[in-house]
Amino acid sequence: MSPIPSDALAPQLPSAPAFSVGTIPVFGDLILSPMEGFSDMPFRSICREQGSAMSYTEFINALDIIQGNPHVLKKLTFLTAERPVVFQIFDNEPARLLEAALRLPESALEVRSMQTRVMAAPSEIDILTATIAVLQDMEFNVERIEKPLGVVTASKVTDADSKAEKSGLFVLDLLCAIGGGSDCDAMSTAQDDQHITLTMVVLPSLARSGEYSVRITVQRVIYDKMDRVKVLERIEDAPTYQAIFDNLRKSLFIQVGAK
Repeated sequence: MSPIPSDALAPQLPSAPAFSVGTIPVFGDLILSPMEGFSDMPFRSICREQGSAMSYTEFINALDIIQGNPHVLKKLTFLTAERPVVFQIFDNEPARLLEAALRLPESALEVRSMQTRVMAAPSEIDILTATIAVLQDMEFNVERIEKPLGVVTASKVTDADSKAEKSGLFVLDLLCAIGGGSDCDAMSTAQDDQHITLTMVVLPSLARSGEYSVRITVQRVIYDKMDRVKVLERIEDAPTYQAIFDNLRKSLFIQVGAK
């Protein structure tokens, strides 16, 4: 059986909201409940395409938010096309719940805005194809392509050194590769290995036909020479994401124009 085009999966929004949560309208009465270990971003996105009008994240410990635990970022990540999304925070102290909630909106919005763009294209396949071309130019190895889900994952291994260099040299090399440079070796004198993973998810926009929400995340793990993990972090450098999206738009223009 051929995959159903994603546009066909996108729910048709009713003309009026079924109800509102505060000032936020909810267009429908099917709600995806929070399920620990299940209601992550890919699962929520599929349910959204199938008609869910609002969804909840997995359970998030208020203490993890307050203490800045890095694993919380994954649970807070969501696509624009998923909105409205509810962050499901738990704790047995109302004061901690309030503090955790007040820490969420600004940072979550800032990161999501940095990593997400809306693009016009004939289909999400065109965006995926253009993305693969950009990744290959950046010398990434494409590891996974899930066309029905609109997901591309790629990785590369480079070098890393002291903490000061880990950020500076990494961004220099990444921007150099994005710009098509052939001598992107600022990391060549570094002492440690870093594994960089880039994931892109494409979902059809629920607002306009022919538009797609594109989210890119970049993460790296730095290992010492004994293969011990020294750093695990998500890249939050705005110019890096902007440069990737700029190149993706150029690649998409060429991809569509060549048809």
